Amino acid sequence: MHVLKNKTLLAMCTAIIIILLAALPASAADWDITGSTFTHDPCIIKEGSIWWQFYTADGIGVKYSSNGTSWNQGVPIFSSNLSWWSAYVPDKTDRNIWAPEIFYYNGRYWLYYSVSTFGSNTSCIGLTSCTSIIKGDWRDDGLVMYSTRSSSYNCIDPAIIQDTSGDLWMAFGSFWTGIKMVKIDKKTMKPVTEAAISSIASRPGVSGNPVEAAYILYANGYYYLFVSWDSCCNGVNSTYKIAYGRSSGVTGPYLDQSGKDMREGGGTLLEQSGTRWKGPGGQSVAQNGSGLVMVRHCYDANNNGMATLRISDLYFENGWPTYTAPATVPGGSLYQAEEAAYGGTGTVFEAKNTGYYGTGYINLPASGGYIEFQNVDGGGGGNASLMLRYALGADASRTGRIQINKGDWRDITFEPTGDWTVWALKEVKAVLNRGASNTIRLESTGQDLANIDQMDIMAAVIKKGDVNLDGSINTVDFALMKKHILEIELLTGNAFEAADVDGNGCIDTIDYLQMRRYLLGLITEL
Repeated sequence: MHVLKNKTLLAMCTAIIIILLAALPASAADWDITGSTFTHDPCIIKEGSIWWQFYTADGIGVKYSSNGTSWNQGVPIFSSNLSWWSAYVPDKTDRNIWAPEIFYYNGRYWLYYSVSTFGSNTSCIGLTSCTSIIKGDWRDDGLVMYSTRSSSYNCIDPAIIQDTSGDLWMAFGSFWTGIKMVKIDKKTMKPVTEAAISSIASRPGVSGNPVEAAYILYANGYYYLFVSWDSCCNGVNSTYKIAYGRSSGVTGPYLDQSGKDMREGGGTLLEQSGTRWKGPGGQSVAQNGSGLVMVRHCYDANNNGMATLRISDLYFENGWPTYTAPATVPGGSLYQAEEAAYGGTGTVFEAKNTGYYGTGYINLPASGGYIEFQNVDGGGGGNASLMLRYALGADASRTGRIQINKGDWRDITFEPTGDWTVWALKEVKAVLNRGASNTIRLESTGQDLANIDQMDIMAAVIKKGDVNLDGSINTVDFALMKKHILEIELLTGNAFEAADVDGNGCIDTIDYLQMRRYLLGLITEL
């Protein structure tokens, strides 16, 4: 079974409230989900101001929300089983329909779903669509594809992706020979005639080949394949976990961080069972303003193992997905500690504790040790936040002092991170001078301080229209905006803010037309 995705949330977004955090979290920013929280294999999409969730349940479960966090129960899509299902899954006697996938394309909402019985590959994928979820004008679009006992694959867990050329593809599969992919006809929204079926993920070395719930995201110049490993549907004893790989092409090969092909059992773990949340899986990625979120179900050990909706902010570190907020704050200028001036008795460069960026970090010892960041760029000058990335494996906090541009010294306290390989962010408020004329000095005062990895300055101003952030506005930026609107290549972070010309929290035809007028010389600024 499998959680769903939202590739169209951006196209229907409403105004976003921008909250400036005092400091970015060192761990996942988990959404506080309330209301009707039960779900399994959820997919989420937004129409107008309403968020819609579809999930595994009798007739396909439906929930809705005004904010994405507080959910209400809706009415199922199907009030009874469709008559044609029995022709492909004759043993289906219950009404439980699995793993819906919602995808907006060409003016319609396309809802794919799975009809099957547990442990069998006598399965089929069906399709229903509507012009408006709120109106509920659903029509039956019939069979997409099916599998039988003699098939090498299992036709469940559909996932639709549009590649950078505009072509549509469907990933599907569960256990058997793993995850498959087939090209989709843009008119019928079903596989093209005599389309080849290729493999993109498998676990040949694991009994039963437990891999399913494929989801593909395009970001950062790569296609990312997320899958669920092992077993769902057993409450707190579920062994589901989320793994991923990436590829430069939509059909693969998808490689994990070690370079292993996912068709050969490769995959880097993103999430597995914790103390409370067990068996995370059925994952998807949704657009939320300028950022991305991971959507999935987990089994709640504090609530009798109930399958529960979980949403967390998703980031990328060195081109790989993570729940941890990166040290590079959007809009900032980055300075590695090892490239700064440093000295004092015992102050040393090290690279023995993992998790740092750059070539290493600076170990600040007892009194007299210092790091001095010179020629720091304050942009246009004014208020800024200095984000110091550090590790402190001690049991207690440690205090040193910091000086901005030879002004008054201020105490700075670093809290324990739990281990010397665990890194966090410490924010220091500062007023910076214009341009690369600032000096920031950090000193230890009487006790060992912390390992300092880098400093980021939240002082940059996003230039509207400069989508690729190269300092100029041209047809390249225009093309990137168009790809985002067409959902071919989603923009995030600074690029999203630059493309949101009117600043209303979404990128739409208004921004597109403004950019076009600017490039034609009809207006002189954005």
